[in-house]
Amino acid sequence: MDKIYLTSDEINEIAKLDLSDNKELDVVRDYLIIGCLTGLRFSDFSTIEAHHIKGEFLHKKIKKTHRTQTIPLKKQVLEILEKYENKLPKIHNAKFNKLAKIIGEKADINDEIEMVYKRGNKDKHTLHKKYDLISSHTCGRSFCTNEYLAGTPIFYIMKISGHKTQKSFMRYLKIDEDDAAEKMMEIWKERDKVLQNE
Repeated sequence: MDKIYLTSDEINEIAKLDLSDNKELDVVRDYLIIGCLTGLRFSDFSTIEAHHIKGEFLHKKIKKTHRTQTIPLKKQVLEILEKYENKLPKIHNAKFNKLAKIIGEKADINDEIEMVYKRGNKDKHTLHKKYDLISSHTCGRSFCTNEYLAGTPIFYIMKISGHKTQKSFMRYLKIDEDDAAEKMMEIWKERDKVLQNE
């Protein structure tokens, strides 16, 4: 039900929302952006404290692996952390998942997403609004997919995401035919530029 990712444009639309009249939504929006731009799981990004931040990097023990990981922080993430003096307000995962859907709706993330389920030997197709599928799991998928589409080498993304094998990492990515076609067109255009300059 939650196997979607938020594109960079959708994350930017979420960031632009004026949620100053609702403190809880504002906090969840900030959580969502941090999760999507760091690749951290909810249990890790929701427990960031000041001593984890050293310059432009986060040094934090990851709950799943029990290893300290170094995560580069984009300017947008640093600004959000500064807003809370590097200690995020506490919120429960269930509340995050509920309010993240409302934020997605406010940001007009309302593409129709077709989900296919197996019922016995039959496929059952259901349609959902994309915002209804946003959850804390969306964050890691968004980070990995957007970095992959931006051309970041898989090796580096996997170091941040904690995937041990390329096979498990590739299953985690959410790239559809449109994404693949657009990426291939970008590669072709870059290749043509290089050839023209030779």
